[in-house]
Amino acid sequence: MSMSVLQTGLLAAGFVFLIGGSVLAVLAARIAAAGRAAQAEAAIRLAASEALAVEVKRLAEKVEQSLTANNAALENAFLRHNEACMASVQSTLAAQPSGACNHADAAAHLSGGDHDDDDDDHHSKHHAANDEVGRPSFFARLFRRYD
Repeated sequence: MSMSVLQTGLLAAGFVFLIGGSVLAVLAARIAAAGRAAQAEAAIRLAASEALAVEVKRLAEKVEQSLTANNAALENAFLRHNEACMASVQSTLAAQPSGACNHADAAAHLSGGDHDDDDDDHHSKHHAANDEVGRPSFFARLFRRYD
């Protein structure tokens, strides 16, 4: 028995669809495998990024603590300097007779004239050297605060 042309055509079309479906199934399996590999790589990169973010946060906190400590040290240095200035002024005022105001002695003191206390002389010279007219202080220049 011979098959009719219609039956042969239908059989050929079914065979073509079977081959085409098999090719599409293989392509879909390869695409799915590539997607799973990409997802696994993305998960690894995400874990590495999270670890890096934790490290960056820890370092940022460390830098913040360092800046806070530095600011505290600067403030302490200013306070100690101001206390030294105040002690120097108080000792100078205590050395003068009560109620006396001798501007000539003060001018001699600032110019490095003879006096009894070497600390006051050093302190006066220190301030005289740093009190340049028209020049802002170091910190005023650092923070660009010219008044």
